[in-house]
Amino acid sequence: MPRGQRDYGMYAATAVTAGVSDIGELAARMGSVVVFDRRGIVMHFDNFEDPLLKWVGAPVALTEYAKLDSTCARSGAQSVILSNADATTPTLLTRKVFPLSSLSIGAEISLYFANEESNLRMDVIYCDGVNDHTAIVLINPVTKKLLIYDDTLGANVEIADTGELLTAGVYAFHTVKVVADFATDKYKRIMFNANEYDISAYSLDICLNPVAKGVITQINNATLTPLAQGIFHVDDWILTQDEP
Repeated sequence: MPRGQRDYGMYAATAVTAGVSDIGELAARMGSVVVFDRRGIVMHFDNFEDPLLKWVGAPVALTEYAKLDSTCARSGAQSVILSNADATTPTLLTRKVFPLSSLSIGAEISLYFANEESNLRMDVIYCDGVNDHTAIVLINPVTKKLLIYDDTLGANVEIADTGELLTAGVYAFHTVKVVADFATDKYKRIMFNANEYDISAYSLDICLNPVAKGVITQINNATLTPLAQGIFHVDDWILTQDEP
């Protein structure tokens, strides 16, 4: 079998169509889910198309669950649906991977709010065997606010008012990506749909954990109204390292 490229490589003239010189463009044409932000090196991703959910979901009850669902999806035929109706116990979806070689890490998900009864919290946790270093993102479909938790202030900080961009009950997935430097315990940037925000002035949450090691992504569904069943869908999780 011939190897390599013809003379002049991908830029050589052809009789039918031009070659694609941009790897990101090529990936998009081949159906990759990594098309939102091409910075960073992709280490792990899950488009939830496999028949087995490779995450840990808890609790499991009639109105509290996290499971694969085929009623709607950003890409492919499946997403994960998270449901919660307990004001004291959020529904959790957790994925753990081995430590990464770079501590400049990004995590991206796409989400669709089926109603306005619960908010989303995404924790990206680097566990070094001494402490948990956590980037925390919160999205409230009622107030339309995008927030992060700042450890220095000990409080949530509003980053943006998403306004009409975030509408529950309308079949529309929104994409959010947070990037943090876990070596300095500082956030770097956050993206929501087409908007990017500098959050480098804020600090990650740090707490003692002498046992765990690895990188954890945890997605929480916390109902806003007791006994009201809050539902949202998550699709296309991407974990990157070596982020600028």
